[in-house]
Amino acid sequence: MSSGIRRLSKSAFKDGKKCAKRLWLRLNQPELMVRDEAMEARAAIGQQVGMMGRGLNSGGVEVVGETTRDRLIDTARLLEEGHDVIYEAAFEVDGLYAQVDILHRIGEGWGIREVKAAKSVNEGHTLDAMFQYLVLTRAGLKIEQVELVLIAQDAPSLEKSRVEDLLVVQDLTDICRRDAEDLVPELEALRAALDSGEAENIEAGRHCEAGCPFYGYCFSGLADDDLLFAPNLDKRKYAALREAGYRRMSELPPEMELSAKAEGVRRALATGREPWVSDDLMSELEKVHYPAVFLDFETASPLFPVNVGMRGGELVVFQFSAHVLSEPGRELAHFEFIDLDSEDPHPGIVAALTDVFEGAGSIVHYSPFEKRCLNRLMAAGVPGANALMGQFLKSSVDLEKFFGELVYHPKFRGKSSIKVVLPVMVPGLSYDDLELKSGGMAEMSYILARTGELLGDDLDRRREALLRYCERDTLAMVKLYERLRELAGQ
Repeated sequence: MSSGIRRLSKSAFKDGKKCAKRLWLRLNQPELMVRDEAMEARAAIGQQVGMMGRGLNSGGVEVVGETTRDRLIDTARLLEEGHDVIYEAAFEVDGLYAQVDILHRIGEGWGIREVKAAKSVNEGHTLDAMFQYLVLTRAGLKIEQVELVLIAQDAPSLEKSRVEDLLVVQDLTDICRRDAEDLVPELEALRAALDSGEAENIEAGRHCEAGCPFYGYCFSGLADDDLLFAPNLDKRKYAALREAGYRRMSELPPEMELSAKAEGVRRALATGREPWVSDDLMSELEKVHYPAVFLDFETASPLFPVNVGMRGGELVVFQFSAHVLSEPGRELAHFEFIDLDSEDPHPGIVAALTDVFEGAGSIVHYSPFEKRCLNRLMAAGVPGANALMGQFLKSSVDLEKFFGELVYHPKFRGKSSIKVVLPVMVPGLSYDDLELKSGGMAEMSYILARTGELLGDDLDRRREALLRYCERDTLAMVKLYERLRELAGQ
């Protein structure tokens, strides 16, 4: 590989491995990248764990420098001075750039430690380690060991804990020695795609991930009935249709067989009805009995325990909102609960929810997530949780299924999540006016509150923002339900 081309870091390579256009956009149009508060908060947790990992190799010196060139020069200086432990050591060779979390001396050679805010090794972690090994060995270092530093499965709470109890080390030396050179052809192919302009012209497709920061940009120009949005269309069928020259569902010949769900979409497009409504909608709506409780939970899964008696990674149910509709057209009642303060919010959740569930005809939710939350409360042994689950199982109605099976609008683009469906079905109602706009942001708020990083007025404002976010979820369900009744002619 030529060193005269733009350098690639490990994160850039991982982006390019997923999609060469993703990397091209990162390098050439980074302003199109969309990152929300939850992503930033997760990055902050990663940095926190990274700093913690230095405790396994204490006494080191951190590389400094505003630019990549400065960091490379400072790394060379620290190596020349004979330091045994260097944090964020930077190396560049053959157009590849690596910045190592912890570089530590082992005899006449060196060890690499990469710190991850995770509890198990995934493919991306292994790729990271191989990339770092490749760059450092090509830069002339003798690498004796490559390790990942992970969060221990049974890590205790951060308070008064030794770093040795919080983190574990996993050796990937053999994998790196065996497979790191296999990255070279991939790197060369990626460079070729970037240099030829091929990467810039890659179209949105089945390879795209919803979590890509450029997802919205790449999909914005597609028609609402693009084959990418056809539900239950497997990869082989999709590829065959594209190969045959089809791009949109409205272009498909009527005799072409599709999945039942995709057939519903095609009927919707053929009739021109927006939204398309199944004949079964009214009979399914009749399964909702009154009073109807529209329920939503907020949860967190902190990597380190923040509650007494809970393990890191366990689901913590800390909040709910419930709108209760006694009869169609009647005034709504609203109930809410939040606990950011106590060591265990679960008893309070169950007690408050027991009152809300009393006399309920149906419990309306969106997706299977509420059932998972109730299962968590049962598993925690909270008195009264079993009764809540029993009532839920007898009377629950999943509102998402209506938009996955009985009602379709091309602007859903094959999705049925509440944040996609709501602005299409109920214009004027969205999450845009809220301070918190996602479950990920709610989760990070809870963790920040429990770790003492939100205090005083900041904590009070965040608590209010959480309440309003959860309330919006259940109000959205009510409005969607009312819209469904209109469509069914009720």
